[in-house]
Amino acid sequence: MYQKHFLLDELKVYTDIRSIVESEPILKHSFQQINIGVDSQHFCLVPALIYRPSVQKSYLEAICQPTKHEMIFTDAIEELNIKNVHTIDNRLYNELQAVFPSFKLYHIATPFLRRTKRLINGDDVIVNVQPSELNIIVYKNNQFQLYNNYKYNSAEAFLYYVLLMYQQFDLDVNASTLTLMGGIMPNSTIYKLLSTYIRQIQFAKRTKYYQFSPKYSSTPQQFHFDLYSLSVCE
Repeated sequence: MYQKHFLLDELKVYTDIRSIVESEPILKHSFQQINIGVDSQHFCLVPALIYRPSVQKSYLEAICQPTKHEMIFTDAIEELNIKNVHTIDNRLYNELQAVFPSFKLYHIATPFLRRTKRLINGDDVIVNVQPSELNIIVYKNNQFQLYNNYKYNSAEAFLYYVLLMYQQFDLDVNASTLTLMGGIMPNSTIYKLLSTYIRQIQFAKRTKYYQFSPKYSSTPQQFHFDLYSLSVCE
């Protein structure tokens, strides 16, 4: 396992990506398979039974308006029998294609949903924490109910969205487990606030699919769960 983190300049994100790939020695190697996850805000989950490839754009148009720069793709989430219709900016896609002649593209929700399906046990709320956004998955009676993204700017806003899920799906804050993953720690303000209202909270464990160097022993296991979830697509 080799991992590195980069912050991209929003004004030159496309040239930044090419520069990173060209300057990183490990990315010059020949790989048997390359999986790339992209976190697009334009996506729609459609039951596989009613999905039709010829009208995939219509599914998106029901909830958002794809721009002229967006390409539309569809991922299969076999574990839930649903399709994830999503977009990627064609400029980003062209840059990726220029440096990776062959790769598989996924909306980041696809491996995340596939991986977390293996964690549920009855009524569960799963939250992936990012710096200003949270991804929430809800299960009730082992049945998938919802996946959504919410922006937050305070611990109170974060708590609101989590408790909203418990309320909307009639889940018990004393019994239904909340699983946290991503950039959150037990000593954070968000965690302390959540634990005031929700009794059953746990942190996700790192996947056993990859072999991690001892250097990762100091990295909390819940970190980068969405990235490691790409392993289910291999």
